[in-house]
Amino acid sequence: MLSDWVSMLGKYKAPLRITILTTVLAVVVGCSAVLVGANYFEDRRIIIDSADKWMSSISGETAQRLERFFDEARLIADITAGLPAEAISLDRPELTLRYLTGTLQRHETAYSAYIADKTGAFIQVINVGAQPLEARTTLGFPEGVRYARRIISRGTFGSYQQWSYVFEDGSTQQGELETTVTYDPRVRPWYSTALAANFTVNTEPYVFQSLQRPGITFSRAMTFFPGGVFGLDISVAQLSEFLQTQRFGESTRLAITDNSGVLIAQDKVNDYLDILDQAFRKKRMPTIVDLKDPILKSGLSLDRARDGDSTVVFESSEGDQILSWREVSGPAATNWIISVVAPVDQFTGPMVESMYRSMLFAAALILFVAVPGVTVLAGWITRPMIRVAEDADKIRKFDFSGYKPRPTIFREIAQLSKSMADMRQTIDAFSRYVPKDVVMKLLASGQIAKIGGSRQRVTLMFTDIAGFTDLSEGAEPEFLLEHTSVYFEALTNAISRHNGTIDKFIGDAIMAVWNAPLEDPAHIVNACRGILATRQASEELNRLYEEKGRPILVTRLGLHSGDAVVGNMGATNRMGYTALGDTVNLAARLEGLNKYYGTHILVSDTIVNGAEDRFIFRIVDRVTPKGTTQPLTIYELMGARAPEDGPVVDPDTVAFVERFSGAFDVYQDGMFRDACELFETLGRERPDDGPTQVMIERCRRYVDNAPEGDWDGVEGFDKK
Repeated sequence: MLSDWVSMLGKYKAPLRITILTTVLAVVVGCSAVLVGANYFEDRRIIIDSADKWMSSISGETAQRLERFFDEARLIADITAGLPAEAISLDRPELTLRYLTGTLQRHETAYSAYIADKTGAFIQVINVGAQPLEARTTLGFPEGVRYARRIISRGTFGSYQQWSYVFEDGSTQQGELETTVTYDPRVRPWYSTALAANFTVNTEPYVFQSLQRPGITFSRAMTFFPGGVFGLDISVAQLSEFLQTQRFGESTRLAITDNSGVLIAQDKVNDYLDILDQAFRKKRMPTIVDLKDPILKSGLSLDRARDGDSTVVFESSEGDQILSWREVSGPAATNWIISVVAPVDQFTGPMVESMYRSMLFAAALILFVAVPGVTVLAGWITRPMIRVAEDADKIRKFDFSGYKPRPTIFREIAQLSKSMADMRQTIDAFSRYVPKDVVMKLLASGQIAKIGGSRQRVTLMFTDIAGFTDLSEGAEPEFLLEHTSVYFEALTNAISRHNGTIDKFIGDAIMAVWNAPLEDPAHIVNACRGILATRQASEELNRLYEEKGRPILVTRLGLHSGDAVVGNMGATNRMGYTALGDTVNLAARLEGLNKYYGTHILVSDTIVNGAEDRFIFRIVDRVTPKGTTQPLTIYELMGARAPEDGPVVDPDTVAFVERFSGAFDVYQDGMFRDACELFETLGRERPDDGPTQVMIERCRRYVDNAPEGDWDGVEGFDKK
């Protein structure tokens, strides 16, 4: 009987809150029931009444601010339209560009300002720096641009389009002159509508040609410029940023919709841009149904088909919420509705004073009667909680071994234990984006807490896929993703096995580092092992691809060792562990030189000096890569001297390397004809050897045309 009761008890999951409240209330309920009951009904009335009035006031104030936001744009259009032709004209582009730029500086929330005339001429300034990061990426302008300026001219001898850019530091850059012009302002609604009116007009939301995202345009015909129209664009992303500034609490949610359910803006800018892109892929505007926020979605989905403004309370997964909406008046926002959602808990302040009176009365009973009982109960409750805390500490240390949910009769603790299991799975999945071994190294070194770095000796490797651009243009994105994912998995495993750390993936390239974040005394040797293993993994994968009829991915690699600043870079709310400095740039340049010399692995002399007793290196050339001034001797890593370090170089190749080195010494002494004969002999033996063919062509050129001046045997490069 007892065992059956225990078994039944084990299956029952009692709510923790109810268990504690039942124990306490059993002692104090008789004394405090009348007082608590009276306060409950009074407090409920106060909460509902104050919340209704306050939320209605908030939605109304937000609607008024939005109307003033549009009034400012309309005022700019009115003022600009009345300017004389000497102040703004398509015939005076520089003066006009300065005026339009100044307009955007004074009206930071605008996306762009422009003028057009009846010939199709067009001058525009785009406020690139004020756009969200996703929007700046869509525009495709050079990095660091503050304002993008466009001039379109149409005449007897054809049309052209000219872009120019103003950067954050004040510098400017001229774009290429385009003779194919597809954009014609005369066919846009903002132009034709403004010409037909004698006041400022605005469009319904439509897709901006340059941004490829919707917005509205305020436009007005120029008074002293026949056929001229001034326009001011405001994107929906900027409306979302406006809503973000109107929030009055972390749990508050705001949105702008129209009567048909179209979602025009949302206070969470990134969420809105995501659903906007998804809707655009389906060639439509986003609607309430597309919202990611379940609470805002539930509130906006309520039946609001009634006249005027209102406030309602609805249930959600995070408790009761208050929804208040207000129609926006004015021609720029016809049929628009401002909605504000906030949790009821945010308005419980008025009941605090009433609750204090009840708490003072109950405190004596709780202190002398309930506390001893609750103390015993707390010990019973905290034991499983301690076990859950121990499990949480293991998760913090990235120790996922032997974990399982803890059995308990408390529903909340059981739910917490299940959440621990879910969190373990989530962190394990996240570690695939940020490798947990890197995080653990950073934790051990104490460098994760703040932005900063230190100078230290590191070895850096860069990889790149030959011909990846051509492959990308001809392949489906899904195939390309799967194809390169297998490739990156193979190369990453090869690097990690030899103490390398993946710094980042850069398109089809990998940047890896040795001797950071923790010291590795043999970092040069381990890097050489890692780069040979990386090439070997690439070749094995390509053999598999060839068997399956898939395109191969030929890998080029560069390796260099030197001083770099290593540490946490970025912003306080988003940082990454990386290395910076000339050493990084030089490693990348070495990888790029593979294409010129027809090699797979190029290394610097610092690598050779640190590992020549373990590996076979073939001298390739003396060069000054782009962006450097000091000559550098570069080598090709041919293989290992012993099997434990990687694929061993065969004796014939070792002999070939020695003969190549001798021929190169003759070339460095300026005896080009003798060097040419030596290289040609080597070329006949190995006609596919890239460095040999490069030296043959160069020696022949110098035999016919000797280098001028004091030749130092260094080949300069002005391209990456």
